Amino acid sequence: DPNQVLSVPYTVVISEKMAKTYFGNGQVIGQVINVGNDYDLKITGVFKDFPEQSHIITDFIASLSTYRFTHPNFFTDWGWHSSGIYLKVDENADLSDVKLKIASLWNEKSEDRSCTGPHIKTELQPFTDIYLKTGKIMGRISQIDYVIGFSVIALFILLISCFNFINLSIAIHAKRNVETGVKKVLGAGTYQFLKQIFLELTLFFILAFSLSCVILNLLLPVINSLINKNLALSIFTNFPLVLFVGALYLLILLVCGSIPFLMIVKSNTSGLLRGITLFSKKSTSSLVFKNSVKHGLVVAQFAICILLVISTLVVNKQ
Repeated sequence: DPNQVLSVPYTVVISEKMAKTYFGNGQVIGQVINVGNDYDLKITGVFKDFPEQSHIITDFIASLSTYRFTHPNFFTDWGWHSSGIYLKVDENADLSDVKLKIASLWNEKSEDRSCTGPHIKTELQPFTDIYLKTGKIMGRISQIDYVIGFSVIALFILLISCFNFINLSIAIHAKRNVETGVKKVLGAGTYQFLKQIFLELTLFFILAFSLSCVILNLLLPVINSLINKNLALSIFTNFPLVLFVGALYLLILLVCGSIPFLMIVKSNTSGLLRGITLFSKKSTSSLVFKNSVKHGLVVAQFAICILLVISTLVVNKQ
């Protein structure tokens, strides 16, 4: 019973890893383990191993009431700072008032005068923020700065890929002018061309996404050993991540599909049939616009690449 496993002294729940280590496939509940030849703890439950992406990493959780016998001062000494304290705060409570009340209670109860006074302050941090944002208490700290930094790098690489894909699309559609012109003559409208580009981009996205998952699975052990982490690919079991990938797909569809779509829709039908790659008005401005887009995307690609290379060199020198 999860509500009763740690309700009495000298009880402990252990992780699945430790259960297999000590007892194999045998009976675990009810077994006794000895701690430092000092006292015995009875196993009342087994919990799933904590994931690597957690600030709580432990294999044993003993009942707090055990401390009343092993460390009685823990419940009476207000200067005992050996552990973090989790508290559940009413969602409608004013956190500033809660912090003031805790500090006031501390000053009132503590017998150690060096640990009292106006300099005593209380800080509260949300449970979900401890690992990445404010994890300065529990030891195993990661940093949101690294996540943001790598996300920016990933965004730059994605932009390079999108710009490159747009340039390739422009080149490919230039070779499909006659096909596009015939479709227009046969009555193909905006919707048909939109559907065509949507299906083509979707196919490319699915192929690229599948290939990236395969490559990532193959390289993940090497990456983990390099950065000393235990990253895992859990796209399909993480609903927010699924939503993020879906939003990313829509963004890529908008960025990569807009210019080729405009080229097709705005092109002159007779010009397409004669192999001319211009917009509806065969003017110098149309040609300038098209070339400006191509050249601008190429320059943007090189600029981002140079920025990433310089950033890598600077970080390496640091």
